[in-house]
Amino acid sequence: MPNEAESQTVRPALVRQLVGKASLPASLVTAAPALVALGASDTAFATRAAIPAAVFALVWLLFRGGALPAPRRSEVRVVAVLFFLLVPLAMALPLSTYARLTRFDAVFEALSALTTTGLSMMTPDGAAPALLFARAWLGWIGGLVIVLLVVAVLTTPDASALGLADGDADREDRASARRDAMRASCAYVALTSALAAALTLTGLAPLRALVYAFGAVATCGASPDAGGVATLSPAAQVLVTAGSIAGATPLLWLGLGLRGPAARLARRQVLVGLTIALVVAALLVRAMGYFGDRPLDERLWHGALLAFSAQTTAGFASTPIVALDQGSKLALCLAMIVGGAAGSTAGGFKTARLSIAFAALRRWVLRSSLARRSVVELRVAGAPVGDDVVRRVLVVGILFAATILLSWLPFVLRGHSPLDALVEVVGATTTCGFTTGITSPSLAPHLKLVLMLDMLLGRFEFLAVLVAIHPGTWLANWRERALRVLDARVESCARRKARYRIAASLQRLVKRVLPLACSTSACAWSGSPC
Repeated sequence: MPNEAESQTVRPALVRQLVGKASLPASLVTAAPALVALGASDTAFATRAAIPAAVFALVWLLFRGGALPAPRRSEVRVVAVLFFLLVPLAMALPLSTYARLTRFDAVFEALSALTTTGLSMMTPDGAAPALLFARAWLGWIGGLVIVLLVVAVLTTPDASALGLADGDADREDRASARRDAMRASCAYVALTSALAAALTLTGLAPLRALVYAFGAVATCGASPDAGGVATLSPAAQVLVTAGSIAGATPLLWLGLGLRGPAARLARRQVLVGLTIALVVAALLVRAMGYFGDRPLDERLWHGALLAFSAQTTAGFASTPIVALDQGSKLALCLAMIVGGAAGSTAGGFKTARLSIAFAALRRWVLRSSLARRSVVELRVAGAPVGDDVVRRVLVVGILFAATILLSWLPFVLRGHSPLDALVEVVGATTTCGFTTGITSPSLAPHLKLVLMLDMLLGRFEFLAVLVAIHPGTWLANWRERALRVLDARVESCARRKARYRIAASLQRLVKRVLPLACSTSACAWSGSPC
């Protein structure tokens, strides 16, 4: 019977087999842009996209193995992180066909798309159709993968409604997990198809409509136009915003897969999200009127679109973010940090965690006015919430704040505007992708790495990445092993030091005795007294 520490470590053989099985969907992900490029007669892009597709297919053939035992949570997290690292590295090859993208910038572009962030190193105007499709497609796939991880793999149904992807309970009913995953996937595909069809009715070309539908439902902000949604008609802008709101809603709830307390929790998240978006919209309208001279109707329109785009972390900008006043930028940062609902494609802290944090604060205030032995149960939307859940919420909040602060400082030290740098860092960490123009090919390489790390950490809400790099994930009882290695090194150094002391003592002895012996011998040889 393995002990508790060993039961939480990953099994390298199983991880290799899981990576092999995950290589088949990775091959399909990279093959889709190749097919679109072939249809557009773009042989250069198609050839480069076919290479990683073939490599992933070969890996699947070599390492897929047979039936797998139930994977541990740590193994699922490791494979998910590897998927989000390997696919961008592979897609950098076809994306680098864009003339102004280096290989490093292409990796940034692919990672930004797959994490549904949407920060871009390129301007879409004049780009090949296959390239535009590839960026939007990666974002759409990334959103689907996150939804499936939260809904079907990591947590129980009630906890997935709360969005606690770091929950401790495993699914006991694997058939129920597969059914929930299918419902969420169907809701995801249905939303995308309906939005793309509706956008074509507004006059958009099929490819443009599909790209905008991918960007809205996946909340990745993919756009085939340099001006984003600002180039669309008002009807199309409303449709894209509605698609973003739907994408930031628990998809399992939309797929009729939640009942009872879980459904109430999902409704609570939607209500909290809409309330925050309306509050931020009011702040934006006020700030635009106080710091600028925009007409009221324009302020109302852009305030609503920007607020919902920030709160859903879709990242569609109806007006350039860099041109906004300071108050508007701070309001957008607030909405981005809150983020969308758990169990959706949105990023951010999540409205579920915000509800838990406020409920915990309320309980703490109530306890101070009650008797010492009084028990106040913590509930959110009628569902009980344990203290361990509250602790995880606080940990995620602290990690969010620390990541934003530590990522913001290098930008300020580099000479960027503090507020613009804050918008950039918050946009990357919350996977919203709002930019003030700092993200560009001319950005310093180490700052690009900071943004890439922010996107990866924010997409997995920190814990999955930390689990993947933690030594205890790979070695059982790693502290004891590390201490044994350290003790062995110290003992070895002590032995070497002891040998050095003995050698030094012998050397000093020889230096003292040898001259005396030589002098005595010389005296005896000459017959003179010494």
